[in-house]
Amino acid sequence: MPNMIFSQAGAKLKTVPVDAMGMDIDYIADHFAPGEIRCVYINTKCQYPTTVSLSEKGKYSCYNWPNNIILL
Repeated sequence: MPNMIFSQAGAKLKTVPVDAMGMDIDYIADHFAPGEIRCVYINTKCQYPTTVSLSEKGKYSCYNWPNNIILL
């Protein structure tokens, strides 16, 4: 549902792979140029559609992102 809301608001959505540890946080840094990503929507308890929770390592990695990326 959030993807539909963001799309209707005019956001250009990009997808990030999800594995057994949750969203692949390193994928963002490895596949997108600085400034290309302005906001990341994260549900740490249930990654859609896999229902996997984001690992503690993944949660910690999010805190180290640049200040110009908004976490939701």
